[in-house]
Amino acid sequence: MKRFFPICLAACAAFAQGSGGIAPRLQSADYPVRKTSGDLTVAAAMLTPAEAKKVFTADLDRAGFLVFEVAAYPEKGAQIDLGPDQFTLRIVNDPAILSSSTPEAIIAVMYKGKPSTPQMPDKVHVYTTANVGYESGGAGRRGGVYAGGGTAVGVGDAPYPTAPPSTAPAPVDRDTLQVQLAAREFPNTKATEAVAGYLYFSKPQTKPKNGVYQLTFHGSGLNSQPIALDVPAVPAKAAK
Repeated sequence: MKRFFPICLAACAAFAQGSGGIAPRLQSADYPVRKTSGDLTVAAAMLTPAEAKKVFTADLDRAGFLVFEVAAYPEKGAQIDLGPDQFTLRIVNDPAILSSSTPEAIIAVMYKGKPSTPQMPDKVHVYTTANVGYESGGAGRRGGVYAGGGTAVGVGDAPYPTAPPSTAPAPVDRDTLQVQLAAREFPNTKATEAVAGYLYFSKPQTKPKNGVYQLTFHGSGLNSQPIALDVPAVPAKAAK
């Protein structure tokens, strides 16, 4: 019980601030791919499964997720609205377009059927929810598959009996992993300087035949043009 509240408070702080991420590389040229449109340069690299596991101490690849390191470099004097929901992923010649997955959605997949760590005292119940759907797009945004999640809190007796603890080993403490995913995710911010973070995507059903994933940034301004990056896929040897 003593460990639960600090973790929850840290997670809430990360969600409330809408910031975080990681330190961007010194310049956009330090990434495998980069592209400039207007006042913004976007750069990216795909993490190997081993690199992602080292960063998050959890096997996201085995859980069905890809991890990309993404950085944005606004031109001097420019202020750019940025956020993980402005990125989509697709494979060339495949019509499916994926929105980035939230930390909550990843946790829901990885810990499906597993109870969360110590529940809050008395009669306060916390439930994690997740959803998957399709949006038609608009205002410069492409539609596509999306994944989301959230947390609901109820007071009173639980509406159903608590599920028995799972005997399957968890990859890492779920609260710790959710904090890690949220703290290092590409931030929601109005940026005037370089920012960076990780984006998480469900694996497409087909593999990229041309060896690249198309990662696209959709600007929020009326005159903003999408910035599409052909990010090299992880080499086969590295993916093992």
